[in-house]
Amino acid sequence: MDEKVTKFICEHMKYDSLLYYAKYYDAVLFQTQKEVSGNYQVVNNLTSSIISNPLVKFTDSKCECRYCKQTKPAVTFKDKVHTFPEFLGNKLFVNKDNECDDCNHFFGDKLEPNLNSFIKALLVVDDINGKGGSKKYKSFNKMGEITHKNGSIEMSVVEGYEMVSDDPVEKKMKIKIDIPKYSLRSAYKAILKMALSILPESEISDFNFAFSCLKNNDIFGCEYIILNYYPGFNIMPFSIMLYKRKNDTVPIPKYQFAVINNNFLLQVPVFSDNDISIIDKNSFSYPKDGIPTIYDKGPLGEVQTSVYRLDQVDIVERHTVELEMNYDSRELHDGSDPVV
Repeated sequence: MDEKVTKFICEHMKYDSLLYYAKYYDAVLFQTQKEVSGNYQVVNNLTSSIISNPLVKFTDSKCECRYCKQTKPAVTFKDKVHTFPEFLGNKLFVNKDNECDDCNHFFGDKLEPNLNSFIKALLVVDDINGKGGSKKYKSFNKMGEITHKNGSIEMSVVEGYEMVSDDPVEKKMKIKIDIPKYSLRSAYKAILKMALSILPESEISDFNFAFSCLKNNDIFGCEYIILNYYPGFNIMPFSIMLYKRKNDTVPIPKYQFAVINNNFLLQVPVFSDNDISIIDKNSFSYPKDGIPTIYDKGPLGEVQTSVYRLDQVDIVERHTVELEMNYDSRELHDGSDPVV
């Protein structure tokens, strides 16, 4: 891990996690999208410099799709391809002439909806300004609705439907949110696709299995998703992080990739073809913590980490989750108040 990054986070995060990443990984990419006076810019956190205003374009040396290996005129490159889904809050990161329109549509139609459902509860309560984000939520029975307006969350509930429970003394609220059916493998592959889209062009040939599995149901057996939830509201700006293994003889994933926004972090390992040939998935040690950040010990409590193993489950049926959140103040209306 870069010395600047270590210094940046060492006073605020889980010590064991910092030691692990400092020993085994180097930060090779850590960029943050910041809103400044109504506009956006991208900052390189490793050098503390502005690298783009407004767009960051990930390009290859030739106009060839890095996913299907096809070129013009067999495929087209007309669409504006967002490197990371807009519903996560991405505004400025795009791919240029290295993801064809067919692959872009496949990822957007087949993988990303599963990721959206996987983190639906967080998207509902987070005020993320992005295409397809959950700016407006309705329960399955249409009796509960959640919207965002001017930095506040507005909830409308039909009498008799218990979607919200409130503790005004502790200023805590529990919200029931309906989650559609989704594939955990497809959610993982949506995040993996983000990581593969920013790998150095010179290393693409080392990840043939990872690229191929994006469009089929294959898994190696050690894949996982780390989901960190940080108590609070609008804590972190949209950021991407890519960490590379220092020593290729250590049986751990070649890369670790994470995307961050508001109060969540999504992280996946990126296994090279050589990793898959030498790592024994029966004795693989799954991590307990995600990539350390300065937000791991916030004013409202420590980060809550969940690790989802792909070898244990794929299809997650429709269900309801209960999310607890803190608030500063709230106003109650009985439905008879005029709508302004």
